[in-house]
Amino acid sequence: MAGRLTEDALVEQPALRLLTDLGWEVASGFHESLGPSGTLGRDSHAEVVLVFRLRDALRSINPGALSETRATVCVTCSDAGGGPSF
Repeated sequence: MAGRLTEDALVEQPALRLLTDLGWEVASGFHESLGPSGTLGRDSHAEVVLVFRLRDALRSINPGALSETRATVCVTCSDAGGGPSF
């Protein structure tokens, strides 16, 4: 029983199932390979926002927004102190 009382079993897997049930595409980063051709396309586990996906989504849902505005949102959502520049 004690082996099943993990963050993965109690929190992550139920959350992934719920998001799947709600129609979201989910991916576990547990065995992620890093780098541009890696599993999720990030360079570090510290990158909690997939900026390239956020940038594409912002462009799709806000086609009239200025590119500078979208870049500001991406930086604000990622790491305002040292995030990627666009």
